[in-house]
Formats: sequence, structure tokens, C-alpha cells
Amino acid sequence: MDTQTKKLYIVLSQTGSSISRLLKLFTKAKYNHSSVCLTEGLQRMYSFGRLYTWTFLFGGFVKESPNTGTFRRFSKTEACVIALDITAEQHAEIWAFLDEMYKNKKQYSYNRRGVIMAGFHKTARKKNGYYCSEFVKEILVRFQIVDESLLPKIATPNDFYELFQDKVIFTGKLKDYPDFYRQKKQAESQVAVTE
Repeated sequence: MDTQTKKLYIVLSQTGSSISRLLKLFTKAKYNHSSVCLTEGLQRMYSFGRLYTWTFLFGGFVKESPNTGTFRRFSKTEACVIALDITAEQHAEIWAFLDEMYKNKKQYSYNRRGVIMAGFHKTARKKNGYYCSEFVKEILVRFQIVDESLLPKIATPNDFYELFQDKVIFTGKLKDYPDFYRQKKQAESQVAVTE
């Protein structure tokens, strides 16, 4: 069995859209959206959010990246990137799970009632439906990355930040992350050459 260490990235964000500003007023949290990713460059982030950049009324399972779609429209999006160590086996299993979900994305929907009820500290599960932090928690627990007891029953993006503060590798404008990533890779390659 391959035991090489891989990474799972949790991306917390605040777009500054009208709905995210409303959520921020309600939650008082810096970040109100969360995504998961298996690539360091964040080329393919997965979450539950808006299907169309121009409206939040239609939601579902989405693929995101720092400079496309909703994040391109809201170019001042603030973000926090968390990097968690996982096994190669977990990495492969999560890839397969996300790929299968994306192939069947029309079967999934945004758990609108769940996110509203979460504001009242109540749960409302929906078959094949999630809101963003509900989905991220599902990944963390399903693939045994963290014990379920370490997260509250109703997890928020802020809960991921609180739990993994020591794993934060980037904070700032999400659109600046690709430059941060390129500079990091260049620095690593220079170190490798000199060793």
C-alpha cells in the first residue's frame, strides 16, 4: 500500500456578494463559503454553491477555481487556504468520489433549507443535497481525515478555520493565490537545484 503523504486543501472564502454580506452580518464570521480541493494550485475546487455567477437563486454541486466563474466575478474575494496531510489512499478515494459526484452533478442539489435551519442551530438533511460547509464536513468525516467529534454537529467555515489554524498556508485575495503558488513552486525548485 502506498503511504506517501498527499494534501487535501480546504478553501474558505468571502466573495463580498450581497448574499455573502448578509451571511456575514448574521454569522459575524470572516469567511462564509468553503470548498475542498486536491490540487495545490486550486485548479479544481469542489463545493455546493451558485450554479450561475449572476444569481444565487440556483445552487448545486460546483467546480470552482480562483480566476473563473463566481470568483472571477467577485475579484475581491478574501480567502484562507488550509492544507491537510492525507494518505495517498485517501487522496485517490476522494478523487474518485468527487469525480463520480461531478459526473452525476445533476442528481445533487443545494440544501437551501439546511443552511437556513443551520442559522437557528437546527439540522435539516436533504437527500443528495448539501450546503458548502455541510459538504466539506462530509468529506472530512467520510474519509476519516478528522474524527467527527472534533467538529460541531452543524459545521461552519469558521469551525474549519478554528480547528486547522496551524495548517493555514495562505490568506489574502483569492485571485492572488495563483501567483503565490507559482512563487512557492519556483522557490522549491531553486532549493532542489542547490541541494
